[in-house]
Amino acid sequence: MKRKELLAACESLVKSYDPAIVTVDAHVDEALKGYADADRLFLHQVLYGCVRYKDVLKVVLSNFYQDNSAKCSRNDYTKFLIMGYLALFRLDEIGMAGFHGFVSTHNPTAMHVFLAYLFDDAILHGPVKAEWLRLLDQEFVETQLIAKLEKHRPEIDQVLGHLHAKAFGMAAARESLKQSGGVVRVASKQPTVPVAPNITKPKPRAIPEPTRIPLETKAHPVPDLNKLTLADIQDHQKHRRDAMKEQVLKKYQESVAQPFQLEETRSNLEAIKQEVEAQRMAEVNRKFKAKPAPTFSDKDAPVKLNTAAILREDALYKKKQEKEAKLIQAYESDLRDASEFYRWQSDMIKKDDAAHRAQVETRRLEMVQAQHEAIEASLRAKVENRDVANQMKLVSKENDERRRLEEMAIDDSNRQGALEIKLTREVAPREAEERVKSDNHRKREAVNAMLETERARKAAQDAIDQAQREDLIRQIRALDRVHREHVAIFDPTESANLGLLDEMSLVELRERLQLRKVEEAELEAQRRELILQEKKEREADLKSRVSNISRIRQLAASANRTSRDRRKQLEQDKRDQDKHMRDQGTTTVLLLFDPNLKLTRLELPKNHHNQR
Repeated sequence: MKRKELLAACESLVKSYDPAIVTVDAHVDEALKGYADADRLFLHQVLYGCVRYKDVLKVVLSNFYQDNSAKCSRNDYTKFLIMGYLALFRLDEIGMAGFHGFVSTHNPTAMHVFLAYLFDDAILHGPVKAEWLRLLDQEFVETQLIAKLEKHRPEIDQVLGHLHAKAFGMAAARESLKQSGGVVRVASKQPTVPVAPNITKPKPRAIPEPTRIPLETKAHPVPDLNKLTLADIQDHQKHRRDAMKEQVLKKYQESVAQPFQLEETRSNLEAIKQEVEAQRMAEVNRKFKAKPAPTFSDKDAPVKLNTAAILREDALYKKKQEKEAKLIQAYESDLRDASEFYRWQSDMIKKDDAAHRAQVETRRLEMVQAQHEAIEASLRAKVENRDVANQMKLVSKENDERRRLEEMAIDDSNRQGALEIKLTREVAPREAEERVKSDNHRKREAVNAMLETERARKAAQDAIDQAQREDLIRQIRALDRVHREHVAIFDPTESANLGLLDEMSLVELRERLQLRKVEEAELEAQRRELILQEKKEREADLKSRVSNISRIRQLAASANRTSRDRRKQLEQDKRDQDKHMRDQGTTTVLLLFDPNLKLTRLELPKNHHNQR
């Protein structure tokens, strides 16, 4: 690319970069996709340098626009930023000829003003240097920035002369003189001589005084909370209660002196209440006609069973049959009936149940007595706790006094330690700083030696790797140059001859496949016939099972009805027995607490309910 196009690309690249969105490398990869490698490298370095030295260049440009705001436009800020970066940091690399070529692509007037300002000794050693020292080290500013600009000052003067001639028309006058053959045209009037205005020179910016960093640390005063005692808190609470009491008494005394006249207040609250209540009652008292109750038939609705339900119920019936058959077989083999044992077992279970209920009732009575004893024990414990609390208050007062004396001793020791630390702080930081500097210097020398060793080892390893890669590339290229001819002819009647099991040709494979399909079709037809036959047999079996289940259900319904009536009668007898037992237990407890109490049979349940 030409220099003018290259600088235009640099300007657009710098303007389009946003550090808050992308990084420098990502922006370069995205914006410079179609550029050559050399141009891409130059643009990348210019963008990186402008971003890295942005603060340094900003100092020069801010002072330049402040002093020359009437001569240059602020639209050229990016151009001056790029040219300032090339002049300050890249002038030795690109050379004066290359720099002159970049300068000549811009407006000569603006470039003349900018370069004259940039290479001015008064400006460099004045406000620009003062602000640079805030950002950079003094040695770097004097040796790397100002010294390089002063070194190239004679060559820059020639560039400035060329720009001055080009900007103010001297070069154009010489060209016109050549075209006229050396004849000088006499002016019709005296040319205007420009006179520079008497503009006040700006004063250099004052360097602010360095900020003094105090090395002393002031401790906060001891909080008043440490001086607060329990007696002070109690006094404060007492005064607060007295104040609140006086405030309440004063409030009600004022209300007596100025009573409210409530009887004269007009209000329609009662009318609104009645209206709302009437609306609510209207919703409650609404009359509606209910639908007649549905009629249910005495016969049960038919329920259609599925296959799973039929098989499940039939399996249950067969299981019961097997159990009954085992009982009959056991009776035939052992020649004895177990019904007497089962009857005895049922009676024993009933006796155990009655004993368990009696035991529960006894425990209930014991719990009532234990509750009475627990109340008395609670009253005794409260008295004992009150005595212990009074004793603990006395101990707490003694501990508070001892703690106050210990805190006073700790405060005295802390003050003495603070004085010692203050005396040590004046000398210890300087000694620690010297030790850190010496340690850092020693570490830096060790790291530099290690880096030199690693660089030498890396260079040797890179040379070995490069030689191996070049050798491998030569071998690959040699293999690519060799031409291999291989023509394969396919015969479907021959096998691959690889020595594998079941190896066959393509023709034989197709014949075997056809035979296999015929066999599969015959097997499928046989399976279909078998499935249809099994389905018919299963349907016949289900019909027989359903008829058997219906018969068993009818017999079980009549047996369950009789058993249910007998069970209800037994439960009623059990409830009556439990009620009688609880009444007797309640009578025993009441007589235990008050032997003189006499209760009739009718008063017993009522008093028992009141106690509960």
